[in-house]
Amino acid sequence: MIVDGEDHGKANLQQYTFKNMTPGTYMVEIIAVDFTGKESPSSPKFQYVQE
Repeated sequence: MIVDGEDHGKANLQQYTFKNMTPGTYMVEIIAVDFTGKESPSSPKFQYVQE
């Protein structure tokens, strides 16, 4: 998970829980990694709002 251009941790399978984020708007992109460690291109950025 990339949040506002910074690594924000890894997701397990198809879910991710944002932790310790202050309220605000963030730009998020995702990079998938397969079991061999090969990375996909990053996803299109999308907006996430933490209330």
